[in-house]
Amino acid sequence: MRVIDDLKRLERTGSEESRATEKLINAAKAVTAHIAEQFVGFRDGTYHVSRSDANYVIAVNNGGAIFSRIDVSHCGSVTWSDPRYIGREAALKLASSIASGLLTEIADWLDERKIEAKEATAILEEHVG
Repeated sequence: MRVIDDLKRLERTGSEESRATEKLINAAKAVTAHIAEQFVGFRDGTYHVSRSDANYVIAVNNGGAIFSRIDVSHCGSVTWSDPRYIGREAALKLASSIASGLLTEIADWLDERKIEAKEATAILEEHVG
């Protein structure tokens, strides 16, 4: 009887874990898409957000953007966590980074760019007319 109970528990727990992981991954995909949307229209290129816990990159191409994590190992190899194929570990790392201020850092960086652009625009417009 104990084996049957253990098998039922294993089946239930496995099913619950699968649903929880699917929910985690879907949330991570939604967050990465939302971050990328903030860069739509940026000049094509790669924008880096380096942190102590992970390094992130926003790749802009033809007006579209993809937000990904890159890891550089001690031997120099690079691993990409493409948000279209994000897995459990990458989603957990993203959640950890967000908990430690990733979104604030990105927003601060975007604010700095906005202020810099406004100040430069004011200088240029002052000399035009």
